Amino acid sequence: MKYSPKDIEPKWQKYWEESGINRVDLDNAKKPFYNLMMFPYPSAEGLHVGNMYAFTHSDAFGRFMKLKGFDVFEPIGLDGFGIHSENYAIKIKEHIKDVSKRTEKHFYEQLHIIGNQYDWSRKVETYKPEYYKWTQWLFLQMYKKGLAYRANAPVNWCPSCKTVLSDEQIVSAQCERCGTQTEKRQTEQWFFKITDYAEKLLKNLDSLDWPQDVKTIQRNWIGKSEGARIKFPICHCEESEGRRSNPVGNDNNSGSPRPDGARDDGGFIEVFTTRPDTIFGATFLVMCPEHQLIHDFKDKIKNIKEIEEYIVKAKQKSSLERTDLNKDKTGIEVKGIKAINPATKKEIPIFTADYVLNEYGTGAIMAVPAHDERDFEFAKKYNLPIQAVIASSERAKQSRSDAANREIASSQAPRNDDTLEVFTEFGVLVNSGEFSGLTSQEATKKINEWLEKNNLGKAAVNYRLRDWCVSRQRYWGPPIPIVYCLNPDCHSRSASVIPAQAGIQVNSESNSGLDPRFHGDDIEMLGMTENRTAIIDGKEYAIVPVPEKDLPVVLPEMEDFLPDGSGKGPLNKNEEFVNTTCSQCGGPAKRETDVSDPFVDSCWYYLHYISTDFNDKPFDKDRLAKWMPVNMYIGGKEHAVLHLLYSRFISMVMKDLGYLKEEEPFKRFFAHGLLIRDGSKMSKSKGNVINPDEYIKKFGADSVRSYLMFMGDARIGGDWRDEGMNGIYRFMNRVWNISESIIEKGIKKTADENILKSAHKAIKRVGDDLERLKFNTAISAIMEYVNALYASASPSTGLGSNEKEIGVDAVAILAQLIAPFAPHLAEEIWAQCGKSPSIFQNGWPEYDEKLIKEEQIEIPVQINGKMRGKILASPEISQKEAVDLALKGESIKKWLEGKEPKKVIFVAGKLINIVV
Repeated sequence: MKYSPKDIEPKWQKYWEESGINRVDLDNAKKPFYNLMMFPYPSAEGLHVGNMYAFTHSDAFGRFMKLKGFDVFEPIGLDGFGIHSENYAIKIKEHIKDVSKRTEKHFYEQLHIIGNQYDWSRKVETYKPEYYKWTQWLFLQMYKKGLAYRANAPVNWCPSCKTVLSDEQIVSAQCERCGTQTEKRQTEQWFFKITDYAEKLLKNLDSLDWPQDVKTIQRNWIGKSEGARIKFPICHCEESEGRRSNPVGNDNNSGSPRPDGARDDGGFIEVFTTRPDTIFGATFLVMCPEHQLIHDFKDKIKNIKEIEEYIVKAKQKSSLERTDLNKDKTGIEVKGIKAINPATKKEIPIFTADYVLNEYGTGAIMAVPAHDERDFEFAKKYNLPIQAVIASSERAKQSRSDAANREIASSQAPRNDDTLEVFTEFGVLVNSGEFSGLTSQEATKKINEWLEKNNLGKAAVNYRLRDWCVSRQRYWGPPIPIVYCLNPDCHSRSASVIPAQAGIQVNSESNSGLDPRFHGDDIEMLGMTENRTAIIDGKEYAIVPVPEKDLPVVLPEMEDFLPDGSGKGPLNKNEEFVNTTCSQCGGPAKRETDVSDPFVDSCWYYLHYISTDFNDKPFDKDRLAKWMPVNMYIGGKEHAVLHLLYSRFISMVMKDLGYLKEEEPFKRFFAHGLLIRDGSKMSKSKGNVINPDEYIKKFGADSVRSYLMFMGDARIGGDWRDEGMNGIYRFMNRVWNISESIIEKGIKKTADENILKSAHKAIKRVGDDLERLKFNTAISAIMEYVNALYASASPSTGLGSNEKEIGVDAVAILAQLIAPFAPHLAEEIWAQCGKSPSIFQNGWPEYDEKLIKEEQIEIPVQINGKMRGKILASPEISQKEAVDLALKGESIKKWLEGKEPKKVIFVAGKLINIVV
């Protein structure tokens, strides 16, 4: 009978579905194994070969674990909320809900035919109310814990998508979805306080069985920096011209700032620095154009119009443009106010410059031009003092002489001297008062202690990570479960903490200028415990969470769901939705009209799969204890700072709330590579996108699955070529033909020792490779086994002289080996071997150590590192025996030319290198 996947595959798909073999008893599973691929987005075009590439690798590993006796849970669902789907619906002028129904049906039909062992009884779709009810519940838990807050903050805005984006959704200053250049906007948004978990997110990475490059990406994104926060008092030029206080170390401290940092005006600017040892060399401050101080001191700044014009220009630049080291630095002095260096007590100028970003630290830096390249260039351009305060060890020795001291002091002089060199390394302090002579490391500790003692700062840790902006001004997403009560005195039963504005001392009675991007100490703001308020369209409202009993807040039907770019979501146009009553006081209220970031939907779905049969809770704690963390998670590394980071954060929060025993969601993560075609990246414009349907129709799902896993190392990716697809289809036919030939002979047990050895070697190699997710080499090992079977065959009979010695047991092993890759074919061959289905309930074959032991192997022999011959020997041969055997060989003698070996490098069973 000819190999016919169109007959075989539907047959076994029907069997799997009717028998329920892929459904797992989640409560009574004895060896639970949670096997999961990343939540798929159902594109309008349907399943593409890139999806299938990820899905089949995940399924092959899951099927392997099932064969090894584990209760494998492999669920499926659709991550269908979000801008991608909505924009497509707008493009084709259909309603997004209609598009989603159609794409869901098509996507699931395609997933059925690829042969994955999904438990279809537990599928979820993020856009169904029964799912997003619990996404909204999650938001409320975050709010109650003080991890969800509303703040006026500078955010990323995509003019094309007409919505706010999180920092993680910006790539090279562009929207990661559409590639449009993003802008900065100051607006009220909802945030999740992921920064509270920055240290834990960083620390736990060491314990994860994840690819190192993915862990490195997360480490860099979290971006931990250790240093100090330092307060620089602010003073007015006209009141303080020429004034200088006593330097640090002088007993007369009458001129030092008060502990609260005040001098005349009572304000200060706070900086974060990783080099507090250089504070004596800080000759000016630079703050970002967005800094709150510019607004607060607007009436005292003499050149405010010039600065405001500069701010407008700065907002038109991306962060990359602003920080480009190759571009000339621009800036403007803030005239009318100055800062006081708390160490030297000298007045220093304040500049605003766009190379300082509001997103990092406090949005202000102390500039030390003698020891920082950017500060140095800026100081030269604006003729600012350059004071050396760190010297190399050799230079420090010289500085003990008067001449050297004069030389170092002269570096204070300006300005445009190209002979000055910037010293950026750690060294020994000079020109630093009582701290002179200490190493940078010693001085850092002492200076931090001095700062804290004098209430001028303290040692601090800063993170690059910013709080997660979860507001989206679009339609297709879960409405944020918050209402705004028109009575600002309405008492909310939940609380939230809002962090203080970076670098500015904020009055606890005011909530203006809040910035969620600062990682300082939390302070209580207006209504923190009972009565948080928000200003909307000039009116003050109380923020009231929707009661859990009223969830879900259902996304209303709207014909006009297009975003208008006003900064408000389309839901704002639906008065019936917007106008509601307050659950606390019964008075008039308005609903929040933003929806949540679709990444909120996908950051917890792995928890819900386990409990889809519960309607009264998002997940069952006992089941979570049994099944979490996910044993194997497979997906793309491009999600390292989006989905993977967010999921870790949410999992940690759920652990803290008592729902989870483990705080990490994914025990092991495998990042697959990129699939290309004929050497080029697939794209619609090139016309080289592959629809797997047509290939499955022609070759069968097993052949497509196997080719996707054979074409290269899954960590790197593969290059799809049609000739390769044809090749793997021929291999499937070879598997079918040799199996059928052997089965027809009816021999039960194999007596051919060579076939037995080949079978057991294949069992070991395929099993070892699958454990390491080396799918391509596992298939290569199966091919070698099939070749061994054919090697015993003759053209006439299909079996050779040893035909009576090759039994059906050899074919059964072949079926078990190909089962993870070609499950339909494996089931059919297994059944024809007279075995009861399913093959996946009959275990993984065991190999016999005696049969895989090599009697003799070839060992390469090198002379002075160059290959000169080989010896045939036992794998256990000793070095002396191996060298003696090699020296007897004529081909080796020829190259020695009578010389005696000086040294021998021996790698047991692998290599002999004789050095002469």
